[in-house]
Amino acid sequence: MRLQAGIDLHTSHRRPSNLVVCRLANGGLLEIHCKCEARQLEDLVYFLDEHRPSTIAIDAPLSPPPKRGFRQAELRALKDGARLLPPSLPPMRRLAEQGVLLAGLLGSLTWGPRIVETHPTSAALVTGLHGLDDLVNRIALDSPQIMSRHEKEALAACWVAALAEAGGTVSYGGSPEFLLPRPGYVVPAPQEHPRV
Repeated sequence: MRLQAGIDLHTSHRRPSNLVVCRLANGGLLEIHCKCEARQLEDLVYFLDEHRPSTIAIDAPLSPPPKRGFRQAELRALKDGARLLPPSLPPMRRLAEQGVLLAGLLGSLTWGPRIVETHPTSAALVTGLHGLDDLVNRIALDSPQIMSRHEKEALAACWVAALAEAGGTVSYGGSPEFLLPRPGYVVPAPQEHPRV
């Protein structure tokens, strides 16, 4: 059973990072295998080491930002409809520092997962959807009404990881690569979830 993981990374100890490990089920939907919150990068790595996903997609810059503006991979993604903040902004610069550290830690994992960068809201927009909630309502087997915004971002990142393994993404370059779904990728119809 192949698993994928998505991480919504944060820099503040007051707001933990969210990690979701999923597997692709019938119809292109994601079934959540497990999820966690972590305040330390090492805790994310420990959790991933227990479940060994084959691809890990992270919602954060994973390479150093330029002094101003966007990285080349982001400039290419913007042309396809991505909506990104420049990683040179101070809060994004701090996030990039954490992302670079995390990518380095994950690069040393013994089973050698593929590490990629993504942006969940842009993943929805390039496929023609209205945003993150619209995407999660279409891809989650589990009820999205009980997920926090950060869990949804981690789930959408996990979906990009699953698409990457199925050949459904575009690489905009970078190291690690910046991936989004192919523009116009057909996402399943909205799911009917029981009200909680």
